[in-house]
Amino acid sequence: MDFNLKQTFKILFIIILGLILIYLPYYKKDISFEKALEKINHKNLNIPISKLNIREFISEIPNEDILTAKEHALLFSTPHVISPTAITRKEAIYDVELYFKALKSSYAPYNYYGSDKLFLQAKESVLSFIGDNDVINVAELTKTLKDNLAFIPDRHFYIGNNEFDLENTSRYYTNSTLGIFKNKIGYYVKYGGVFYYIKSINKDENIENYLYLSINTEGKLLYNLGVLEKCSGQASRNLNVVFYRGESEYTKDIELKLSNTLSDESISPLDYTTIDDVPIISSREVPYNIGLEGIDFINTASKVKDSPVSILDLRGNNGGDILTALNWINEYFGVSSQGKGLFLLLYGRSKDAPSYYDFNTFHKDLKTLQLEKIHAYYYEHIPKSKKELNKNLNTIFVLTDKKTSSAAEFFVEHLKDFENIVVVGTNTHGTLESSNVELGYLPNSHIEFSYGNWLRLYDEKFFKEGEGIKPDIWVNGEDALELTLKLIENYNLK
Repeated sequence: MDFNLKQTFKILFIIILGLILIYLPYYKKDISFEKALEKINHKNLNIPISKLNIREFISEIPNEDILTAKEHALLFSTPHVISPTAITRKEAIYDVELYFKALKSSYAPYNYYGSDKLFLQAKESVLSFIGDNDVINVAELTKTLKDNLAFIPDRHFYIGNNEFDLENTSRYYTNSTLGIFKNKIGYYVKYGGVFYYIKSINKDENIENYLYLSINTEGKLLYNLGVLEKCSGQASRNLNVVFYRGESEYTKDIELKLSNTLSDESISPLDYTTIDDVPIISSREVPYNIGLEGIDFINTASKVKDSPVSILDLRGNNGGDILTALNWINEYFGVSSQGKGLFLLLYGRSKDAPSYYDFNTFHKDLKTLQLEKIHAYYYEHIPKSKKELNKNLNTIFVLTDKKTSSAAEFFVEHLKDFENIVVVGTNTHGTLESSNVELGYLPNSHIEFSYGNWLRLYDEKFFKEGEGIKPDIWVNGEDALELTLKLIENYNLK
């Protein structure tokens, strides 16, 4: 080979190498599911535990402040007569006094939400409303109670009627049409074969605050624009996005739509099926632990635990019994989970009083919940930091939407103690700080109420009341199952 030919090859090699180096940053590489799963596992391992001292919310409860068995029966029995529209002043005062006594002695978040300072102030305001009136309108009394207890953020708590809805909770707004990918230069959209990179969103150059890992209709992982914010009924909102290509910039308002939830009409409380060899458990409630429905629910763990990939569909699941969720986990993994929240149980009843818990199984339930007695009426569980997640060789996709509530959220929380748990959908309802096990009626007015006998506290990066638990992969609730199946197929996960 003569000298000139060698020089020509050398020059061509340099040119080709230069072109590769120039265009390499523009090369689009699909997001690896394996890498995404590693990040999810790392994130779950490092979920912070609340630094609050939950024992600060314990207080001495004098015997005279504890409901007697008779008072308990009056409050927690269903009225057998038509509810009145008006009651006497004496009857109204009795109802109010008894109700606030019940809150102080058995509402676990009582001290966390303000203690006597706020609750007694609320009580005095209600008694002031009653005043010297001989007859009290029940509807007005109900409204007065509601208004004066509005400082309580607990989503389970209610007085008058159950408003367990999504109003004023944090909702996910998203745009799933752009299709955002990432290379070494940055995040971009592709239009007409041309890359347009995102410079800023709403004048914020920290654009990752608005980018959420998602799944497209081909089953590929990508990013979508989104925001998570308080919703009061608005169906959409806009983001102002600045794109750039070279020296040129382009500004566009992008519409984000409110994420939807599962249309769960005609769907049974528990269903087991298989689609494309992927076992799917669909659950719309977490049934009572010792009932037949609870046993059926727990048994689904045995059906799927040998599958390399499975789907646990908790969209629209309005909760139920946390013991059932823990027993499912024990059945599937063979080990227990400790969760991510501080847990304080207030339990001060006598053996003669009615109970949400079966008194004969109470000590067994305490063991399942890993609760230890720390006071005459209080039991506590504090999660311990871990160096690694509990082993799990399979991959479980857990589907959630904004209606995933209470015990179903508790279920998601505890599943995150294990490897290879991938939550797909939207943020959950946000109803974990307490419960609604104390459901009753004021004896004279028949005003319905509900509150919980436990307090659970979380680091706000993981959970906020009304905001919920955030998924690992964000998609519309209605589309979560279809897109998850496409992802499983696209990445050959079966």
